[in-house]
Amino acid sequence: MKQLLGLTVLSGILTLASAASAINSISLPTDNGIYITNSVAYPSLGRVQGANHYFKLRVEGRALSQLLITLPDGIDNIQDIQVKDEFGKPIETHALIDTKTKEAVVTFAKPVETSTTLSVKLKDVHIDQWNNIWLYQVSGKVIDPQVGNLPIGTVRIQTDAN
Repeated sequence: MKQLLGLTVLSGILTLASAASAINSISLPTDNGIYITNSVAYPSLGRVQGANHYFKLRVEGRALSQLLITLPDGIDNIQDIQVKDEFGKPIETHALIDTKTKEAVVTFAKPVETSTTLSVKLKDVHIDQWNNIWLYQVSGKVIDPQVGNLPIGTVRIQTDAN
């Protein structure tokens, strides 16, 4: 009986550990109601040029008109940024990626309404130095002209160390 209980506890711990390693980035809801739910790289091999980095963003509280993404050191280029809603439907955007200033601006054709989950794809990421952890700072703009950039959080992309 003790062995069975021990195996059950060990199995539960391993399940929690594997689930925690699968989640790269979670930010708690902020006062502005917009937050990051998770992130991943595909393929997840650290030395792959042209991998895609993904993160999901939950929009609550205020409609979102623009995303501002600061690229981490070591990212040489990102080919494009694509955004879809929670149903996989593409959202019309205009993405401007400036590798000199290390900033990307994604402007939505129509503001993203509250109670929406966005899937953001940083497509064809090229690196100029090897690293297996990438930290993107994300902020946003809402419809209210009296509100400046709202900090949303940090997207943490972790790849395998090979």
